Amino acid sequence: MFSLRDKFRLLTLALPLIFFLACSGSGALAAADQMTELITARQRAITYFKKAQRPDGGFGGGEVTAWVVMALAAAGEDPAGAGWSKGRETPISFLEKEPGSLNKTTDYARLLLAATAAGRDGRNFAGRDLIAYLLASQDENGHFGRGGEEELVNSHAWSILALALAGQPVPQAEAAREWLLKAQNSDGGWGFALGLPSDPDDTAAAVLALRVLGVTPGEEPFKAALDYFRHTQLPDGGFGYEAAVGNAASDALVFLALLALGEDPAGVPWNARGKGLLGHLLSLQSGDGSFRWQQGIVSNPEWMTAQALLALSGPRFLALALPAGPFKDVPGNYWAAEAIRALAQEDVIGGYGDGTFRPQNPVTRAEFSKMLIYALGEQDKATETTGEFHDLKKEHWANKFIKLAVDNGYLRGKGNGFFDPEGKITGAEVMAVLTRVRGLAGPEVEKQGTYWYSVYVELAGREGWLYPNFDPMIPATRAQCAYSIWRSLNL
Repeated sequence: MFSLRDKFRLLTLALPLIFFLACSGSGALAAADQMTELITARQRAITYFKKAQRPDGGFGGGEVTAWVVMALAAAGEDPAGAGWSKGRETPISFLEKEPGSLNKTTDYARLLLAATAAGRDGRNFAGRDLIAYLLASQDENGHFGRGGEEELVNSHAWSILALALAGQPVPQAEAAREWLLKAQNSDGGWGFALGLPSDPDDTAAAVLALRVLGVTPGEEPFKAALDYFRHTQLPDGGFGYEAAVGNAASDALVFLALLALGEDPAGVPWNARGKGLLGHLLSLQSGDGSFRWQQGIVSNPEWMTAQALLALSGPRFLALALPAGPFKDVPGNYWAAEAIRALAQEDVIGGYGDGTFRPQNPVTRAEFSKMLIYALGEQDKATETTGEFHDLKKEHWANKFIKLAVDNGYLRGKGNGFFDPEGKITGAEVMAVLTRVRGLAGPEVEKQGTYWYSVYVELAGREGWLYPNFDPMIPATRAQCAYSIWRSLNL
């Protein structure tokens, strides 16, 4: 399976095509010219960072270096590789030693975004469990924010994005979504915190977070957000934070939000004022490849350049954070996304009426029976019901699947005439079933190990069927079952 960094690199090849197709509705020649200019701007920004990198591997403090790492990874670079090594130091080794301030939720979200983009484990980044901290910062109302950030839209949105990019489902996703929707102002935008006036930066962050949480383009909150962007685009074509002229950071965030909403940031209506959004952003690039904050004003050029480069590499960044495939709660880089998509395409598994898959839900023995029979392509053979089990009525929706699975020796009852169809299937049971299905072992091995399931689990481990953080005694989730079925049956 590809690492996150590998996926960033693969998606590098897709950016020109994605952007060109988005622009080709009218004026394909102009779109091609813009594409050439965009690619040139990206390369010049990377060249600038090559020269700006310090001997310690970083780009100033940890806060700025984290943004640079995100931008480099989105542009197809490896910020932990030899190409970004200063002696023995890289931007990632710098962040491991100097992560910057870690007092607030947004600090951890920023560091998790950088660590994940560079292919590092957010559960153990220089001894820090960044994911656990973010999860612990969520309130009962679904909002993310600690250290004085309890009412911030900013901390909430970036925490959601960081968890999504790390492949971590957002807990209390419905509550998190509702908190953000209620924070939307009457003008369609969002402010830095509850009750504050709308601004383009936080509106863009809120849009990205809501896309992660399953709100789709065309829904009313996004229609209102697009109206807000249209009314706040400045005469120079850019966007500004409490200013009458555009700046690189605001331009970049709105650029990403528009891409996430399926808009063409270089086309109508975003090119109707001044140089247009893309033109204004590119006009801020200096001769050395860095980006100015505003026209004629250089301020924190490394941070501004990181923001701009992230936007100009937007499709790769968004493809890994936003929902992919048929289910809106399965991000593109979720650890089991490939398995879930593959099984959904074969009608082995399905979702719920609200478009979710609910990957963390536990699976019952009845549900697993149906999943298994469909995965084996034997559903047409499931025509008869059984009266063998006291707790399984003949009219039970899964009776015929359970009968076929039991008759074939895949599953067994619990003894004394019970099957326990609504009981949660454990990791041990999943591996025992899959091992029997593949003919690697049968009931005879249950007396050979320390536990009845020991040999089953050992064999499944050798074959690579165990899902991450496997525990034989804990009920298996929908994502875990999908992953192990997919791996064991080569679906």
